[in-house]
This record gives sequence, C-alpha cells and structure tokens, in this order.
Amino acid sequence: MLNHPVDRSPQPPATTQAELAAKIAELVEAKTIEGVADVRDESDRTGVRLVVEVKRGFEARVVLNQLLKHTRLQIRFSCNMVALVDGVPQTLDLKAFLQHFLDFRVGVVERRARHTLGKARARLHLVEGFLAALEDLEAVVQAIRAAPDAAAARAALRGGRFKLSEAQAEGVLGLTLRRLTGLEVGKLTDEKAQLTASIQQLEVGRAAYTSDFDWRVWRVSRVCMVASILAAQLAATMS
Repeated sequence: MLNHPVDRSPQPPATTQAELAAKIAELVEAKTIEGVADVRDESDRTGVRLVVEVKRGFEARVVLNQLLKHTRLQIRFSCNMVALVDGVPQTLDLKAFLQHFLDFRVGVVERRARHTLGKARARLHLVEGFLAALEDLEAVVQAIRAAPDAAAARAALRGGRFKLSEAQAEGVLGLTLRRLTGLEVGKLTDEKAQLTASIQQLEVGRAAYTSDFDWRVWRVSRVCMVASILAAQLAATMS
C-alpha cells in the first residue's frame, strides 16, 4: 500500500529527472533509503514534476530527508562573494551583495539615462538654432556673406538679432543648401517635437526608477530574510 507522495518540483540545476529516478532506484535497491514504493516522472509542458510514492508505515518527511541527503535533490556549494565596494574588494553576505549589485545597476541605468538625455538635449538645442535661423534666413545669409571669415560669421550669428549659441552658430554655418528647403524645415519641426517628447519620457523614467529603488532594496532584504529562515529550518529538520 502507498502512503503520501513526495512531490519535488522543480528539479535542481544540472540534474535530469531520469538521473534522479535512477539514483533513487539504486539507493532503494542498496537499502540506503527505505520506504520508497515507486518513483514517477509526471513532467509535462507546464513544468517538471518528480513524484516519489512512500510505503504505508513510513513518514514522508523522513523519506524526504533521506532523499535530500543521498541524492541531488538538494545540493550545497560554496561561493566567494567578493565585490568591489568603493573600489575596494570586500567579502559580503548575501544581502549586502545584492544591495551593492542593485546600487551598481542603478548607477549604470542612471549614467545611460544621463548620456541619452545629454545627446537628446544637445540635438534639440541645434534643431532650435536651425529653425531660428531659417525663420530669418535672408538676414542670416547676409550676415554670413558680409563676414570676412568663418570666425566673424560665427560671431555675427551669436550676436545682434540672432543670439545663437556657439554650437548653434557652428551648426548653422555647416548647413547645406538642401537643408534650406521647405521640406527640410518641416522635418526639423517634426524632429523638434519628437526630441521634446523623448526628453520628457526620459526625465519621467529617471524619476520613476530612482523613486522605486528603495522599494527594490526592501524586497531584496525580505527575500534574504526569508531565505535565512528557510535555511535554518531545513538545517534543523535534517539534523
């Protein structure tokens, strides 16, 4: 007669159901493990499931402890958890290791966001300069033609009625004739709108990511605490 089944799902890493079943059968035959009536692989497309049927008169918990001890249903491994903290290598516990990893990931995302924002803002600044120059194109052309050299033309665009920045003046001087058509003006207007929307999204995303950081750290702390409790309970059960 069969008693309560022992259901192990999912399986440990680097272990197949066939290997586990064969190992359990070998241990049962050698009488290293007692109380096992049958082992079934009930895995399907929804997941991995290995069921061990326990004979009547045997405690499922005792059989499970034997399986955990003699098979790869539970494995232990050491981990040298060394990380660079402010440039200094330190050995950390799991909670501190995960928190420093989160700090690192937040820093990466923050730097990437700053870089992307900087590029978008710089391009928007140039596009605004192009549009300002194209609105008063005749005066811009006259100022450039009247200048004796590029430096004087750049200075003329930065002062007087134009008030362009150094980058904008340099960009205007580099415009080709085809960029002065009405079609190109429309493209620049569309690009300005797209850049403005992208910058707003990036700024909102940065704020949301930063405000959510404390919540993620709290969740990691809770996971570490639960993992510590479960490890202590399992050690007490197996002792």
